[in-house]
Amino acid sequence: LDANFAVAWANLSVVGTLIFAEFEPTAERLAEAKRALDTALRLQPSLGEAHFALGLYRYRGLRDYDGALKAFDEAIDHGVNKALSIEFSSYVKRRQGKWEEALALNEQSQKLDPRNAIIYSEGAVTYHALRRFGEARMMIDRALEITPNNPVLLAQKARTFQSEGDFEAAERLLEHVPVDPQQPELIGTRYTQWMCTRRFGDVIRVLEGVLATSESLPKPMVANYRARLGFAKLCVSDAADGTRNLIRAREDLERLHDGSDKGEAFLEDLIIVDALLGDRPRVEANISNLPARVIKDALYGPSVEESVASAWAQLREPDAAIEILQRLLSKPGGPTCGVLRTHPMWDPLRSDPRFQRMCEERTP
Repeated sequence: LDANFAVAWANLSVVGTLIFAEFEPTAERLAEAKRALDTALRLQPSLGEAHFALGLYRYRGLRDYDGALKAFDEAIDHGVNKALSIEFSSYVKRRQGKWEEALALNEQSQKLDPRNAIIYSEGAVTYHALRRFGEARMMIDRALEITPNNPVLLAQKARTFQSEGDFEAAERLLEHVPVDPQQPELIGTRYTQWMCTRRFGDVIRVLEGVLATSESLPKPMVANYRARLGFAKLCVSDAADGTRNLIRAREDLERLHDGSDKGEAFLEDLIIVDALLGDRPRVEANISNLPARVIKDALYGPSVEESVASAWAQLREPDAAIEILQRLLSKPGGPTCGVLRTHPMWDPLRSDPRFQRMCEERTP
């Protein structure tokens, strides 16, 4: 790396921030991204790429959404890839719950970079959060015109059908999606499909195979896969092996959480695992440790709250679980009745008339 090449330092910061956000949320990793960012800005204060890196650092590293938007605007003013900066501004807007602004920015990005499949895929994410599944599929189809048979896009489209409870349509798409443990969104979509259609044997077979050769996988992925395996084992009444996998997943998740710089990191998985183990004190402790800023995140917060609701369901606290679900079903980004009606996580609520009415009264 040329010590005086500001663009390279900016790009290094971008990579470091993304690694922090997606795989390694440690103080050291974020500090490395910040050092590279500071170097880029010191070498060339008006560099557009550096201001984009600043926006990403604020967005994914600090969750400073207003500051991120300001930096992305500055990146545009300084001549960096306009479509990219506008698109990332749309990601920030949906985190703020400004959904229509996010869609408008995504549309601007499409016009500026019409051959970028990621822009259409991200537009579909926003439509999915709004439960506008038909429009989400239209966006995905446009992305598939650019990258035909892309497995990530096929899995994304399958998730729209799962949310509507159309598991046959989802299955037709997933027939063309490989089981790739390096891509958790592919594994996760298949996991939802198999759990909702009660194909627990498929879950166990695939996840046991993945974990048997997991040396090259990131530790967070391994812990997540093991937790899912543990739940599937419980679903086939293999309490001993299910508990063993859940305990090991909890140990791995706690180590990851202790080494993380993000207060919320891994708490969502820990809440579910502890609930499956019947450990109410740990569940309550982890819920109390969730930062308020995470719950307020319009895109990510509903997922966290759904995990809390599932924990209360598993702990046989239907009042607490149903209160959360009723609220989430009226918010973007929350659960859908298509999955609530079928996923075994919600079986403890299945006979509750309130849960039944809630699923019947709302569209998927």
